[in-house]
Parts: sequence; C-alpha cells; structure tokens
Amino acid sequence: STDQWFRPMNLRVGPDGALYIVDMYREIIEDYSAIPRFLQQQYGLDRGSEHGRIWRLVPTASVPRTAVDFSQLTNDQLGRAIASSSLWTRLTAQRLLIERRATSAAASLSKQLGPDASPQASIHALYTLDGIGQLAAADVAQALQHPHYGVRVHALRLSERWLGEDDRLFEKVTGLQVDADPAVLLQVAMTLGEAPPSRSLE
Repeated sequence: STDQWFRPMNLRVGPDGALYIVDMYREIIEDYSAIPRFLQQQYGLDRGSEHGRIWRLVPTASVPRTAVDFSQLTNDQLGRAIASSSLWTRLTAQRLLIERRATSAAASLSKQLGPDASPQASIHALYTLDGIGQLAAADVAQALQHPHYGVRVHALRLSERWLGEDDRLFEKVTGLQVDADPAVLLQVAMTLGEAPPSRSLE
C-alpha cells in the first residue's frame, strides 16, 4: 500500500469468495522504548487509535457467490458441501456438522474419501467424521490409498488408534513404507512409532 498508516493484522476469505483484510490503521506501531524521546515529541504515538478498517478485496472480473444460510441446510447437504472449492464453505460445513453431532451425514462424508475426491474434500471429510464420532478404520484405510500425498499423511495420523487391533489397516500402513513421497515416509515412521510393542515389522 502507498498509505503509510496501513497496518494489516489479519485476513480471511469470506463466504462470498472475497478476501477480507483487517487494517489496524495507525501512524506508529513501535513501542515507546524503541523511539527516541525527541521523535516521540514529533509524532503522535497514539494517532489513529480511533480508526480501523476492513478491506474487501475482489478480482475485477469475478461474480460474488450467492449468499446461503448454512444454518438451514440439512446434514446431508452440509456433507456434500465438504466437497466445495471454497475453503469458507468447507470449514463452515465441517463446523456445523460437528456442532450438530450429525451422525446421519457419515455416509455422505465417506463418499468424499475416494480417489476421485479432491484432497481438500477428503481431509475435511476425515476430520469431520472424526469430530462426529463416526470415523471408522475402513474410512482411514480408504484414505490411505488416495492419490494425493496430503490425504495419505492425514490418514496415517488418524490410523494410530487402530494399529493394535486392525490387522488390515496395519498392513496398509506398513505398505506405505515404499511410498514415493517423503512426507508420507516421514509420517509412516512417526505413526509406526505409536504402534503397540506387540506389533513387529518384518
């Protein structure tokens, strides 16, 4: 910004797809001890204390998304919203499903774990299933086969609670020791470190 008072403090993507920037808008933000006394007398160190702005930034060619009252959506609709390309939509759908303890959305969420689902949708689906108490070892096993490394990493983290009791899942975890992605290999090592002593690797 060409405005010397511009002090961005935070930013978020809104439900309309716009980027919202919180601007503290102050002339001076340094601590008193960092400014010589003669300069303190020249500048008003509290100038701008009555100001503050929120900027809404949108691409010039974009069309704002239509506002939707998510509180009126059914659990199944929220489950499908997990697949949205909008981060705000995915986070809001996940939050509402967990707040509602929406166990009825489990089937819809499990469908987001397949190889054709976006990695973002799969990761949100995993943690939403976990948040509503419906995450099963079979869901994690499916996510371990996802083509995106990020989904496999998160599935490995969530698999740890079943390593001592689910042989099929344990085999899938150990099978990732030959994964091509280094992030997955690192997570495999950390996940297997959580396995009970009764599990031995051959």
